[in-house]
Amino acid sequence: MNNTVPGHRRNIALVLLFLGSTFFAPGLAQKQPEQQRCFQPNTGPWYPKDAMILRNMVAQFLGAARTDRPKASVQAVISPHAGYEYSAQCAAYSFKQLEGKSFDKVIILGPSHFSYFRGIRLLDYDLYKTPLGVIKIDVDVVRSLCDGSLIQVDSTPFIKEHSVDNMLPFLQLVLKEFSIVPIVVGDISPKDCSEISRAIKSKCDDKTLVVVSSDFTHYGPNYEYTPFGESKNIRQDISQLDMGAVDKIVALDGKGFDAYLGRTEATICGRNAIRLLLNILPAGSKGHLLNYYLSGDKAKDYTNSVSYASIVFYR
Repeated sequence: MNNTVPGHRRNIALVLLFLGSTFFAPGLAQKQPEQQRCFQPNTGPWYPKDAMILRNMVAQFLGAARTDRPKASVQAVISPHAGYEYSAQCAAYSFKQLEGKSFDKVIILGPSHFSYFRGIRLLDYDLYKTPLGVIKIDVDVVRSLCDGSLIQVDSTPFIKEHSVDNMLPFLQLVLKEFSIVPIVVGDISPKDCSEISRAIKSKCDDKTLVVVSSDFTHYGPNYEYTPFGESKNIRQDISQLDMGAVDKIVALDGKGFDAYLGRTEATICGRNAIRLLLNILPAGSKGHLLNYYLSGDKAKDYTNSVSYASIVFYR
């Protein structure tokens, strides 16, 4: 048997050997698509799960929103996260500001509604799937943020959590290529807030967007919050309460926001995510309220009502 390899076959063999050593050498191997772990939450009927219906719905909400003024460098937005039937029109005002803009990375801060913990939790997956497609998770940022104490990788709080998930269909429609850093925020002290926000801020640059998911006042017996007694104008009272918080937020007055929450006990579910944002935003940033209404406006009944506010921050 002739063990020699003809010239052209030898060349092919060498090429294959080179390719094999390049793409499969230790330290250089890349995860194949089938090896990447994809997260699919079980968040319930907050928005339609049919891709076409959802896409059309979000597009209609965005079409009905408007941009109050041009903002060349949007840094962050605050958006509500209730069922789309109630809050998505308000949310659309935040995401409308992002049309035509480009971000490499979107850090999403949402409150934890179902799990109690101290600090923040990061998602331990490579991809995040919604009905509109798959979004890449910035795994490098997730790993570099994790400190094992206040900042931990733990996917459990995300399984039923809608606060982060409800932001994604809007982002998928208004942005092109981007990765996400999904974060669920738990209980944090002022010292925790300073430490966590400093870590997140170190991962932000001019191509980073921060999205805070938060509703505002939860009023009524269902929420065990009825501070206005026998008032005859609950709608006005709730609005004044919310605007007191919004004024502190758009002024980037973190200490004032904390003091206001302590004084009023306002039931803002994303308060800790907002506190982190106010510490992350650089000096010179400006905030602007884009849209505001109450769930009670829909039925003209404020017995139990949740407030929604859309806020943008820019330079």
